[in-house]
Amino acid sequence: MAAALLCSPPAASAAAGSLGDISGFTAEGDSYTFRSGAAALRVNFENDLLRVWLAPDGT
Repeated sequence: MAAALLCSPPAASAAAGSLGDISGFTAEGDSYTFRSGAAALRVNFENDLLRVWLAPDGT
């Protein structure tokens, strides 16, 4: 899944309500964090559970 997100062509511009182009990516265990400017999106795979956190200000 992470590879598909990273290999997607960049959007021309971020529409309202979207993150925009990915500017950074980190992986730690089962947790993956994508950055887009100041915003951050974290995806965590835990047992049979998928958790997604979105922080528009990155915190």
